[in-house]
Amino acid sequence: MKLKRIKGYSLIELVIVLGIIGIILSSISSFFIANLKASRRADEQLEVQQQLQKTLSIFTDRIQNSISISYAENGSDIIYIIEYLRDVNYTDTATDQIKLSKAENKILVNSVDSASCIRDINIIPLDEAGSELLAEEYNTIEKLNNQLSTAKMLKIQVLSQKGNTQQNVSTILFRRNLY
Repeated sequence: MKLKRIKGYSLIELVIVLGIIGIILSSISSFFIANLKASRRADEQLEVQQQLQKTLSIFTDRIQNSISISYAENGSDIIYIIEYLRDVNYTDTATDQIKLSKAENKILVNSVDSASCIRDINIIPLDEAGSELLAEEYNTIEKLNNQLSTAKMLKIQVLSQKGNTQQNVSTILFRRNLY
């Protein structure tokens, strides 16, 4: 009687194939992990930029048409109270309280959530030449409020952060309604 030889793979062949497959899968998985991390960073950057744009838009619309601006602090929170003209005929005024809640890193306009990821906001009065005023010209809240209400140019600085992504942006605004 003749024995039939069963064809198949040896244990060594299977171990070699599994090793090759493991190397291929580990290189592919590291590629996917790197892409996932890059995607998360990009999402953070996008959200930070969107929140910065939203915050600047909130302040720009109100400051350009403002009649008066005042600053206050409540604990660690920063509050800007802006009275502005909201129609093109310059007859209808509104007053908004814009609060930066540093504990929650968000902007509230009249107590309604408006932007998140915001760490700090500064509104700096500028002189006629567009230079920042000296610190002693607004070193008290009373002096700052006077400068904010009378300055024709203001610089807004906003710091936004989410995770490891941090971004600063600033812009200079000219007020339309000061005579």
